[in-house]
Amino acid sequence: LSPVDATRGAVRYLKSLHFMFGGDWRLAVMAYNAGEYRVLGALKRSGRTFQNARPESLPGLPEITHSYVRKLQTLSCLMDSADDREAWLAA
Repeated sequence: LSPVDATRGAVRYLKSLHFMFGGDWRLAVMAYNAGEYRVLGALKRSGRTFQNARPESLPGLPEITHSYVRKLQTLSCLMDSADDREAWLAA
């Protein structure tokens, strides 16, 4: 029931997924959204490992998971660009 505790738990889980998937944030976010075993299964079906994965083309994952990754990448780019735009930061 605590937003602070829930956020800390989510960050810990994302860190463990990041480690599990060899430092690939896209795979970690996909696993956070769809489940780690679903992403591991998609990697296996594609004949790839986290070292040579192509997250955007993993089979068997819902479109919403791929969309989730694209949205977070877009948000990351916007935040990265916002640091030198006072109006963006104020908004």
